[in-house]
Parts: sequence; C-alpha cells; structure tokens
Amino acid sequence: MRYVKNSSDGEKARIVQGNTVLCKHTTLHKASGKYLNLTTSFDFEGVNQDRILKLAAETLLIRWRTAFKDADTIDEGADNQVIEVKSQKFGKIRFTKAQKAAKAFEDMPVEEKKALLAKLMAEIGE
Repeated sequence: MRYVKNSSDGEKARIVQGNTVLCKHTTLHKASGKYLNLTTSFDFEGVNQDRILKLAAETLLIRWRTAFKDADTIDEGADNQVIEVKSQKFGKIRFTKAQKAAKAFEDMPVEEKKALLAKLMAEIGE
C-alpha cells in the first residue's frame, strides 16, 4: 500500500495468473481524503463459468450504463442490444472536463462552492 497524490497516479494492471487475477489500482479512501495505490487479487479457483460470466457481465453493464446515462440523447437502439465482447475495447470511461470538475466539487461545502462560482463568473465577465 502506497499513498499517491491523485487517482491518475500509481500503477494500474490486471494480470491473469492461472485462476487468479491480480489487480493494481488506485482508490480514494473517502474518510481520510487520501488516494492509495493497492494490489488486490481475486482467486477464481473452483468458481464455475456461469458465475465468472455473471461477474464479468456485471462489470461491463456498469460501464455500458454509464455511457448510456451520459449520452446527449436516448438511443432507441439501446434496448435488446447485443454487444460482442470480443470486439469491444472496454477501457476506462472518459469524462469531460466539466464532468470531472462537477465530481471533484460534489462534497465541497456550499460557501466554498459559492466563492468558486463567483471567481469563475468574474473570469468570464459575468
């Protein structure tokens, strides 16, 4: 375990070793406000393929739902969609600068938000 400055720092990896998947990741510990680079391994020994596929699908569904929720319009073709996993690159979802900023300031006290908004409005002449 090692402390890092932010979520983009630190080593990231998913390494399959037999029935075990070793994951290197950076995670925010909310109570302390600190980011830590961690290594977590998942042992799939004795887990049947149905369970593994359900776990994989759950992760992919979270990413798919995030993309759907963040789309500008409703895609009518989204219902009953079949996604060929082998042909997809399910990388990290990219957020706009505005989305990143909004997320970063979610837990900010109201008075700090007001001060920041006033500063930003002054910068753009409003």
